[in-house]
Order: sequence, then C-alpha cells, then structure tokens
Amino acid sequence: MDQLQTQFDALTRAAAAVVHDTLPDHGFFRGNGRNPNPLPDQNTSLPTDRPPAPETPQFTREQCLEFAVGRAGNVLGPDFDIIDTYPVRVRLPDEPLMLVDRIMAIEGTPCSLGPGKIVTQHDVMPGAWYLDGGAAPVSISIEAGQADLF
Repeated sequence: MDQLQTQFDALTRAAAAVVHDTLPDHGFFRGNGRNPNPLPDQNTSLPTDRPPAPETPQFTREQCLEFAVGRAGNVLGPDFDIIDTYPVRVRLPDEPLMLVDRIMAIEGTPCSLGPGKIVTQHDVMPGAWYLDGGAAPVSISIEAGQADLF
C-alpha cells in the first residue's frame, strides 16, 4: 500500500505542477535538461483565480448513460444520427465502469476532427466499488479520463 500511496502522491504533485505550469523538465520537453520550475510543495494549494465552472451541466448523467448504451443522436442531436448506423462506435462505458456523472463543458468544432476539450465531473460516493481503503486507486484515477470516449 505504501508504494501505491507514493505513486498517488507523485501523480497528485505532477497534476498540481501542470496546473501551475511548472511541469518538471526531464529533457524531453524543452531539451535543456534544466528545470527552472521545480514541483510545488505537496501542501501548495491550487490557484483560486480560475473562473467558476458552470453550475448547469451541458449533459446530465442520464444523457451520458444514453450516449453509453443508447443512441448518440438522442444526446447530440440529428447531425449525429448517422453515428448510430455504424456497426461499431466509440461509447462511454456502461455501469459499473461509468466514471462520468456530468459533462460541464465541450469546446471544439462539431462534426470535425480538429482539437477540442471536454470537462467532466464524477461523484465519488462513500462505499463506491472501486475505493480501496477510502481512496481511489491510481488505475481508477486514470480511467476517469473517459471523456475521450465521448
């Protein structure tokens, strides 16, 4: 368990570093091998000057589940009805692996292959099947990036 906690702490610090734009330079990103911005202290708080997330989600949990097991067109509109005619398509996972409770924001050009961004939220409920000693294992934290399946 100590090794998992160490990994989790390292991932948490790395995520905080990304938020603070201080990702350590290991020579692969900037090429000079020097790190002018060390990792923040583990107790460093995240910035509070970010704009607040919208209170109303763009897609509710029910809509995310419809996308997972139903028709994409029912969620995204008639422009996406054709997706449901394909024999195979990318879907969010169904229960119990669904880790998207709501989609708060989507940025990008619809019906394109250009860049985009999806902001999701997941409610960690007490006693959730994936908790280990009250904490989410690293593997579940990684799986929570399911928004790329939307």
